[in-house]
Amino acid sequence: CRPDEIAFGGQTVSRIDGGGPESGQVISFVNDGRTPLQSLFLTPASDTHWGDDRLGSHTLGSKMRLDLRLAKSAGCLWDIKLVYQGDITREQRGQDLCATPLQSLFLRDKPGTLVSTGTGFHVSDKGHILTNHHVIDGCNRVLIARDGRPGIPLSVIRQDEEADLALLTHEQPAAASPFITFRANGNAAIRAGERVVVIGYPVRSKLGGVNITEGVVSSLKGPDKDATRMQYTAPSQPGNSGGPILDQSGVAIGVVVARMTTTDDNRAAQNINFGVSLATVTAFLKAADIPVDAQKAAGNPLTTPEILEAAGDAIVPLDCLD
Repeated sequence: CRPDEIAFGGQTVSRIDGGGPESGQVISFVNDGRTPLQSLFLTPASDTHWGDDRLGSHTLGSKMRLDLRLAKSAGCLWDIKLVYQGDITREQRGQDLCATPLQSLFLRDKPGTLVSTGTGFHVSDKGHILTNHHVIDGCNRVLIARDGRPGIPLSVIRQDEEADLALLTHEQPAAASPFITFRANGNAAIRAGERVVVIGYPVRSKLGGVNITEGVVSSLKGPDKDATRMQYTAPSQPGNSGGPILDQSGVAIGVVVARMTTTDDNRAAQNINFGVSLATVTAFLKAADIPVDAQKAAGNPLTTPEILEAAGDAIVPLDCLD
């Protein structure tokens, strides 16, 4: 996918070739932080002018990389100016790019600063919570953050960046929690066209509490026929990441991971959303010794309010703190 196609989630390590002299030294800049970089200026340390923005019209999002070829005649010492989203500027003077051709970039926030939000859901009665890897990636602390209650700290006990899944647990002993069950393997295979419900905590700064949407399974594969993903039409927004995709009986058949916002010809895409496939999720949970054998086949259809009532307490809003 092009860098601007995925609005949230997923394994979106991307590359922008910044050009330069063919014989130049290749320098790579990787945004290892969570704040997008909107401008990058480079100039030899002996110069006084920053010159052009090396990103141009691009933005260097989290985990994205920019490769540049710099003229060897300009020497090894360079000054770097970084402008992050929100017009936050940082300057690094006299960097030896010959010694460190791979530059790790990130914007540090104050400890305890809210970096991002997401959704998770309990998958056992022992406090295990499933979410996306990208929801917890780079977080110093992860909390369950229900309105009006103290944050509940969580620990990451297993993660898989490629599958984009992470398993968390309560740092302190907790009472048995309601949990969501997955559809059983070999029973009522998922079919394109069947109804799905997505419950989560999108855009909490604006929408506040839990949000529920409906749609259908539109494909059993993701981008480029990726069998580890499924596609569905229930509207999803940033913050839905890590939440469950439920069938008409309230049983989970996937995990929300990403949505596409533009097509290849830069037209707006509508209701093209992706989830982690059921097989990928259950394999991850089995590897973590979570008892997925207690799965259920698709049961009798429930109304949307009934699905929310049954599953709502098992689904939690997550805060990522620096």
